[in-house]
Order: sequence, then structure tokens, then C-alpha cells
Amino acid sequence: MIYRPNKGPPEGECTLVLLYETLIKDRGPQAFLSDSGPEDSVLISCHTTNLSDESLGVFGSIRTSGRRPKIRESLVSNGSSSPRSTRPAAKPRKWLESISKEARSDELRTDHVRSWVVPITDKDLYGPRGPSPDDIDQDFLGDCYLVATLSAVALRHPLLLKNLIRYDRISQRFVVGLYDVKGKKRHVQVTQLELEDNMIRNGGSKMDNTMQRKIVWPAVFETAYAKLYDSKPLDGLDQGYVKISGGGWPKDAMMAVTGSPGTEMKFQLIPRITRQQSINLLGSRVARALVRHRTITLWSVPEFDGRSQIQKKNNAPFPQDGLVDNHVYTVMSMTRSASLNWTIRLRNPWGTNMAVGEGKDIKSAYISVDLDTLVNTGGLQSFRVSAY
Repeated sequence: MIYRPNKGPPEGECTLVLLYETLIKDRGPQAFLSDSGPEDSVLISCHTTNLSDESLGVFGSIRTSGRRPKIRESLVSNGSSSPRSTRPAAKPRKWLESISKEARSDELRTDHVRSWVVPITDKDLYGPRGPSPDDIDQDFLGDCYLVATLSAVALRHPLLLKNLIRYDRISQRFVVGLYDVKGKKRHVQVTQLELEDNMIRNGGSKMDNTMQRKIVWPAVFETAYAKLYDSKPLDGLDQGYVKISGGGWPKDAMMAVTGSPGTEMKFQLIPRITRQQSINLLGSRVARALVRHRTITLWSVPEFDGRSQIQKKNNAPFPQDGLVDNHVYTVMSMTRSASLNWTIRLRNPWGTNMAVGEGKDIKSAYISVDLDTLVNTGGLQSFRVSAY
């Protein structure tokens, strides 16, 4: 995106024109910074309007990384005003401290190229109490199986998540320990550009919702997971995001984070006991796993139509359980009523239960549903329970 004011930028602002190829020709190899990784990193050569070169000292650490663009331009402020927009944005974002208070999504998407001053560090990973299920807010990426699992691990084993992330202050990269589907541990590097790209894609953190660059651990994990499934990360992570956003298996997400696929618990009729007793037995097994601090998710599927022909003829309502179909939830708790029926408290990784379309929409991310209802409507596929 090129900013071309008719009469120059307003007073107190400057336009930085990043001339990558010109810089290499003029300065030669010494223009490169010592930064390990797949992206090329170069010092900025800039032409300014209304500001002298000396007045840019505060921006001495600004860098651009990418795949050799011919011309890139970034707007910066000297602190008195914000960059101007060239066209309206659908969803404004606050992202780059010390540069912009009104950064827009179309300003941020620059073909894997970005300039910034203040990097995200390990101090931005968590809230005051560490990782929390409420840090997850799934938006446009179809990876509920992953973010619901991250939410479940944050609930039961927050220290595990913290131990999987390491920050390298020299390269300003995060290193995430994830397990592939074969159980092999991989150490995936996540760059600042890739984190920003995750926010632009409306990933599973709240950065794109709150406009604040904090509590970023979900974005770090989600980005690392996408990179794990991208065969050509040098070209960006489109391939990886396509792979993980097309749906996936809860067992693969559990493997990626915990190193084990865990076990599947699903309803089945047990010989010589009633159907209700079989349901209660499943509830007891899940409840015991929670007592043992196991990480548990629930996989919901479309309900089956159990109405009789007469009920269908009379337009009796289709049985619904209140959950999103083909979705994965975090299991928060299991409680048993006086009638001995089990109730499951779930957290939707969407951060809300609105627009579900099953007649039980609520604004809260938390919803309670009877295990009997889930089983009898056919809406329960299975529980995924961690090995520890």
C-alpha cells in the first residue's frame, strides 16, 4: 500500500519509502543485519518529508523483512499524530506501539513485509495469572480442535504451555516445542512477522479483538502449528493455515501439545445394563478423569432425526442439543444432579455461544448441557482425554 499525499504528509509525520534494491546497490552486503532465519533483513534507506534524516533517530531500530520487494512504504509518526489511511478499513486494529494508534488490517497486510519498533516479547505472552482458557477467541480460522485443546491444557496444565514456549531476545523469535503426528518433538521458530500475520488472519488469540498486543500465547502456538504443516514457510504460511483451517482431529491437537494423542471416550451400550446406566457410566469415567487433572475436549456432531413419522407430520421440532455441529469444546467440569444425571460445562473457543442456531444462544462462552441430551440426540461424537 503506497501513501501518496498530494501536498505531502501533515506536519509531524513522515513517509518512509523502503527501497530494498536501491539499498543493496548503494550500500552492498553491509546493509544486511545479523539476523538468523529465512527472511532477508535489511536496514532501511529512507527519504523523508518535513523531517530531516537526523530527526529519525528514534526509529533507528526499524527494520523490514521480506522476500525482496521492489518498493515498500510504511507510515510512521513522531508521536504527535497517527498515520493516515488511504481507504476505509473494515476492522481497525491497534498493534504497533510507538508507531500507530490506529493501525488497519489492510495497512498491516503487506505481502509478508512489515516495519516496527517494539517487538512482542515473553512479557507479552500471558495475563497476570498465566495461561487461561479465556485467552482463546477463535475467529476466522477453522481450527477449533487446536484452540479448544489449548484452552483445555491452559485449564489443567498451564505450566506445560509455559514450558513449551521460549523467547530468544537476540533474534526476537519465539521457539515452540510441538509434537508432530508421529510423536516427534519439533522446535518451531515463530517470527514477529508471522505473529502479525496470525493477527491479520483473525487467529485464535484476542489480539485482533481487543486491539492490544498482549496475552499472545495462543497466537504463538497457532502460528507454530501452522508452520509445522507448511512445507515452504519461506513463502509465508498460507499453505500451513489452509491445512489447519480445514478442520482436524482432536487427537492430533492433543498430540501436538502434550506429546500423546490421549484416549477417546465415547458412548456405547454396555451389555447387561440399561441405556441410562451406560450413559451414567460414561459420565463417571469423564468425571474421574477430570479429578485426575486430565485435559479433556468434547467433539460435537450433527444430531440425528429421531422423530417418528407422526412427529414429522405434525412438524415436531428437530431434536437439538444447543451445541455447534462438527465443533470441539473445552470440557470445564462435570456435575451430577440429585437425579443422578450428568451435566457438562463447556467452553466454546469462539468466546461466545451466539449464532449457533439451535435455540439456546447465549453471549457467554460457557454453556451447560446434559450428557443424556448429547447422547440421545446423537450430538456427541466423543471426549478426548489426555494421557496425563
